[in-house]
Amino acid sequence: MEDILRNGMYDFFSRSLRFFFETGYNVQTEGLENILTDTEGGIIVSNHDTPRDDWIYKKDSKGEPILHKYSVDQLLIGAYLNRNQRFHAIVSKNYYKNPIRKPILNLLQQIPATKNGLVEKSKEYIDKNEYVLIFPEGSSGQKSKVNPEEKLKIYSGLGRLVFGLDNPKIFPTYIQMNGKKDSPWPKFESVEVIFGEPFHYIQEFEKFPIDEKGNMNFCKISRDIMEEKVYSLEKL
Repeated sequence: MEDILRNGMYDFFSRSLRFFFETGYNVQTEGLENILTDTEGGIIVSNHDTPRDDWIYKKDSKGEPILHKYSVDQLLIGAYLNRNQRFHAIVSKNYYKNPIRKPILNLLQQIPATKNGLVEKSKEYIDKNEYVLIFPEGSSGQKSKVNPEEKLKIYSGLGRLVFGLDNPKIFPTYIQMNGKKDSPWPKFESVEVIFGEPFHYIQEFEKFPIDEKGNMNFCKISRDIMEEKVYSLEKL
């Protein structure tokens, strides 16, 4: 019964969001064939909507831009998968503290971003040929995206998943928004959602990296994927 309710809500939200985006916004997609024909499941890896020069930010009392808090990245990706491709996004555990959000997240079978149980829960879904969606940059609005001199953060959770799930199929995805204005529902002039060719980490990078202490270097796995496979999809 839980899966029936979940699938019904998934279909409703997916179709509604796609209609909404296609009728109300200028959304362009590229490489959909790289994921829509897949039936095996895997990890969808995406950047967050990276700030650009034409974005409009609110300013603080010192005139510095206030980092954007609102994102529709997960909704954009979910809207363009086909109705048989169920995905489970890894979301901040803080969202589960909200009494309104928590039951919705649970019903849609999203995954809290915690070290304990992350791999096991993801494996449960991928074993059913479903998809896990992760944003290795963490929450949207990193300071390093506004101040280029600061290095972009990429977290180790993706590396833990790739290693723990025994080298699963990975679907790199890049989101590029133009003319965005930060607001509770982000406004933007246009957006591109680009799906790259799927790959397996070992086949692409030959082996899992080890750090100087002899431990698995999960951060490097995450950074390899983001820098070589996700950011490379950016339209210059």
